Amino acid sequence: MEHVDKLIPLLALVGIGVFLLFLLRLAKSEPAAVAVQTTPVKSLPIATPVSVPVAVPVLAETPRDVNDVPANAIVEPATSPIHDLLHSLKKKDALTTAFLLNEILGPPVSKRKRA
Repeated sequence: MEHVDKLIPLLALVGIGVFLLFLLRLAKSEPAAVAVQTTPVKSLPIATPVSVPVAVPVLAETPRDVNDVPANAIVEPATSPIHDLLHSLKKKDALTTAFLLNEILGPPVSKRKRA
């Protein structure tokens, strides 16, 4: 039973070797099959491409008025934590401002002293 564990990788290598030999024999037989077809193929004349001028319509851009923008096209800017922080810093609430500045500028939570 102990030798079976050593035999499995050997069988895998033998299988890969047999597969490679099969591919080599297949590759040797393919060039011989291609070489049998030696009759020349008649070349057909190829017509040269002809360039034809084509009229392209020109779209004139009309200046848009600011009031022409549809109502659903106006999108409010997305709020992010940075925008929230800047908005809260503009307020007179000193405790919130002190806490936020301590969290942002202070040491990381893992490096803080425990009380």
